[in-house]
Amino acid sequence: MERLRWTLAFCIVVLFLSFTSVPCQAQGQVLPGKVSLRSQKSYATSGSMKIFWNRVEGAQGYEFRVTDLNGKVVGRRKVEGKVSATLTDLAPGQFYRLRMRGYVRVDGKIQYGAASYTYIAQQPRVRFKWASRSAVKVSWTGVAGAADYSIYISDNPSRGFERVKKVKDAQTVLVGLNRNWKYYVYVVAQMRKGKRVYSTPRTNQYTFRLQVG
Repeated sequence: MERLRWTLAFCIVVLFLSFTSVPCQAQGQVLPGKVSLRSQKSYATSGSMKIFWNRVEGAQGYEFRVTDLNGKVVGRRKVEGKVSATLTDLAPGQFYRLRMRGYVRVDGKIQYGAASYTYIAQQPRVRFKWASRSAVKVSWTGVAGAADYSIYISDNPSRGFERVKKVKDAQTVLVGLNRNWKYYVYVVAQMRKGKRVYSTPRTNQYTFRLQVG
């Protein structure tokens, strides 16, 4: 009798496992790893940004969620078959938090991999005002969430740019300039979270010529 009870118990366990293990096998597909952002382009005049990321092995698609710094969701997108996407409704002058994650479809349902996070913002738009015979005042759109700004300048972009200043305010004065030379400038806003630094894109260059008679 005791042996019969053990036999029945064993059969019940086997039957239970046979029903529960099949779905686990169906859902046993490895979920995608974390998504890493590769580069960004800023289109402040249209309120959009184009982002590029590294392809994640096994991912059938990617989901992106944008929130402002107060946690309000301002946009969502799903993308399949691409490693780039355009995010819209991103107003200049503030950083946004971007959640990224890959996904697969299992039995018609979406299963998400681990999420990764970063911060993005439109590139500041730069303005110039003559200050003296060899100086110009540079100002730009302040970015909420930015800890500081780096200013880059060049008289020949093909030879690269030099960072000439790092400031906390949304304006500065560039000195030691040559008259009647054409200069190219862009500003990078930087948000700091612990040891991590998040920077705005360098899509656009703004030009001026110090024309002094």
